Amino acid sequence: MNLKDPWREEASAADLAKVEMLALDAQASLLPYALVLFAFSLPLFVWTAAMAQNAVWMSALFIQFAVNWAAFYGLVEWLNRRPDLAGDLATRTRLHVFGGLLWAAAVAQLAAFALGAGPAREPLLLMAAGAAVVCFFFTCPSLPSLLIVGPVAAAPPLIGLLMGRGDPITLNGAWGAIALAMALSLIMNRV
Repeated sequence: MNLKDPWREEASAADLAKVEMLALDAQASLLPYALVLFAFSLPLFVWTAAMAQNAVWMSALFIQFAVNWAAFYGLVEWLNRRPDLAGDLATRTRLHVFGGLLWAAAVAQLAAFALGAGPAREPLLLMAAGAAVVCFFFTCPSLPSLLIVGPVAAAPPLIGLLMGRGDPITLNGAWGAIALAMALSLIMNRV
């Protein structure tokens, strides 16, 4: 495929659409890596969340995780059965944003769970901030996904950290890490 540089004025709308379709393909190809990262991080989350005062609410997060994975793989299967939709840029972009927002909702739920976790509050909020950074990484191939999902995922843990009387160094570190992750994701999107 011979594409012009899509970030210059002479790039046609067709070239921009081809680039965005390639970005969505790249984002979809990251799905198995997301599953592996989830499998490795889940035990750490369970261990930390088990120490929370409201640990019984951890089951609600597990339901959210199960719904998200089922929805992800259901969407992938649906697109595989409908090649006409797989080639529709607007539909695929909406589906990718929707999938990312499912995970942003899981980050928000994790941050809400952390607020009532007692001594495990700050570590769980930092895990939620880390989950927001993961959302940045997995949405960075598609600029609309990154610009919509990234801030939605980052807001709940940062607001949770602001609401507490925790260590200001931890709060500043979380803000800095999320800002750096967003900046690097934007740079990666432009590559």
